This record gives sequence, C-alpha cells and structure tokens, in this order.
Amino acid sequence: MAEDVLEVFCNNPETAMGEIERLPEVKEVALFGRGLHVVTENAAAAVQSIRQLLGRQGYRIERAEKITPSLEDVFVFTHRGPGSRGAAARGGAKMRLIRIWAVTARNSCTCFETHVV
Repeated sequence: MAEDVLEVFCNNPETAMGEIERLPEVKEVALFGRGLHVVTENAAAAVQSIRQLLGRQGYRIERAEKITPSLEDVFVFTHRGPGSRGAAARGGAKMRLIRIWAVTARNSCTCFETHVV
C-alpha cells in the first residue's frame, strides 16, 4: 500500500466521516472500531486539514495521527478499487462479492461472504 493511513478518533465518527471525505487530501475513509482510518498521499497535510475541519465543526478530536496500515486496511482499501470514494453517494458504485476462506483450528474450512462497494 503506497498511501499513508491515518487513525482518527473523535466524537461522532460516523458523521465526521462524511466531512473528512470532502477534503482534497483524502482518498478513502472507513470506520474501524470506534474511530476512522483515512487513506491519503500526504499524512502531514491531511492531519492538519482534518484537525482544522473537525475543530471548526465542533468535534472533540482525541487523536489524528499516521499509523502503519494493518492487513485489514490493505484488504479493505485494495478491494474497494480506485476512484471508489464518494461513488456510493453519487449512485455510481458497484457492489463486489468478496469470499474469504478460513481454515479453523479443527482443519475445517469456512467461507465468509460479504458485499462491498
């Protein structure tokens, strides 16, 4: 993954996500637990923009910093595909079926399926 990933913790992350997506420095935003993971090409500029934007909007920012992407980050952002940011909001997103095969401790195989935009 060539881009930087930021972890942002603030109050109301679901609402903040929509605000952060509009920033030109931001390529992707996803909910991760009780925070947000943000993909950008310039971590320093994006952190500054996110702090300014959310501060003006009255959000309480606990943390906004660059992190090492997890395997889950790489999987989620890679499978969304290029240019997917905002596509769902414009009605132009296409759904993809993803199958994840896992071998359990008892050597049985389990398949998880999900649809992503």
